[in-house]
Amino acid sequence: GTPLSQFNPDDLDSASSTYMFRSDTKSYDVKNFDKQLGAAQIESIQLDFVQDLLQGIRVNVTGNQSSLGLKEALIAAYGQSDQDKKSFTETLTWTGDDCTVELSFDMTGNATATFTSKSVDAKIAAITEQKAKAAAAAGAQNL
Repeated sequence: GTPLSQFNPDDLDSASSTYMFRSDTKSYDVKNFDKQLGAAQIESIQLDFVQDLLQGIRVNVTGNQSSLGLKEALIAAYGQSDQDKKSFTETLTWTGDDCTVELSFDMTGNATATFTSKSVDAKIAAITEQKAKAAAAAGAQNL
């Protein structure tokens, strides 16, 4: 929920690849970060902003060793996952009172951990609804 304006623009780059579920999402790559997390070598960290609020954080790793290292780090931090879905890919989910972490593995062994917050999503939904109502009212006045 941190506003984009509170981030140093020199620490962020516009994301080269996006993983957007919403058209109003702005994604940025974090330039400098500690690339080692236990046995995992972090490839990239991406921040997603909606309504200029930090909505999600994605941590990407490549290769089986780093993927397993990231999985071990998340289990060490949050315990065993709440859900374990397997289809074409494996997805593990940890659900807290407010935050949710999803760890998804692709078919090549790479993995992405995505961190989101229910309270931030609710705040963004309220802002979006408020802006839509204001736009509708302005449009009605122009009729």
